[in-house]
Amino acid sequence: MKDTPTLQSERLLLRPLLPEDLDDVYEWTSSFTVTRYLWWHPNRDRSVTEKLLNKWIRQKRNYSWAVVKEKEVIGEVQVIKDLPNKGFEFGMISKESSWGHGYMKEAIFRAFEYCFEDAGYEYGYAESDSRNERSHHVLSVLGFKLVETKKDVLIEKKGETIDVYCFRLTKEDFRKALGRFKEANTKGMQIKPITTAVAKEIRARMPLVSQTKVKG
Repeated sequence: MKDTPTLQSERLLLRPLLPEDLDDVYEWTSSFTVTRYLWWHPNRDRSVTEKLLNKWIRQKRNYSWAVVKEKEVIGEVQVIKDLPNKGFEFGMISKESSWGHGYMKEAIFRAFEYCFEDAGYEYGYAESDSRNERSHHVLSVLGFKLVETKKDVLIEKKGETIDVYCFRLTKEDFRKALGRFKEANTKGMQIKPITTAVAKEIRARMPLVSQTKVKG
């Protein structure tokens, strides 16, 4: 496993998780809204989150950043695992109270900049519940392209069967997306919160580059 470096963006600090982050982490792990399209039920007991957090800190995982805004941990960006041919799978989660301000986009851009330019990765991969339009919007802004739809996937922890969208991000596409993001910030353009109608339009226009599962 890897040591998670501390990173800085314009508004945010990205650092390893700490035991004192428990209250903030529990706010999102216990939220029905935040976990609605994730593959596990919300934690109904604070002690469950405490055990998980202590385990994450004690047993080093791949890169896992707490996203900090003015001393408040508002979310997490994680490299879940390494993939063949210098790839990585990533996940993200954040407090509902932080939604609509572009914080996670900013945090992920900074984390990915490290992954691609410093850590030597060549591509990123992500999976998402097909109903999770907010996640699809973020992935689109980051430069991800839809590569596959897995039909009727059983999510055992929830006892649900869903369709899963699989996305891939090349280093080249990330650099282009990062350039657009920086240009937008330079011009003072605000990235507006996603609406259901806009999300459906983005999903319809998202490039489908392959029907073959690509992880290597």
